[in-house]
Amino acid sequence: MTASLIVIYYRLDFEQNCIARCVAKGEEAVAASDYEGAIALYSAAIGLRGDSSLFAHRSRAKFSGALYAEAIIDAEKVWMVTIMLPRNYSDCTDA
Repeated sequence: MTASLIVIYYRLDFEQNCIARCVAKGEEAVAASDYEGAIALYSAAIGLRGDSSLFAHRSRAKFSGALYAEAIIDAEKVWMVTIMLPRNYSDCTDA
């Protein structure tokens, strides 16, 4: 493996670990009714990778914290991210 590939691998691994920790801590915050803390944690994870499941987590935290309009915006982002992704690799290669 070249040095640049090793750096990329470790960066992706680091991002995955950070995202997983933010989600786990966000779930703990929701369970403790700390919705503001959960929103901050999910937002940090979204900053690393705007995955639809992360928007769904943040939408749930916002809804639980009575931030209904903001929760709807995140729910719409879940839908937008989901429909923009191909369902599988063959969707990308079919002509």
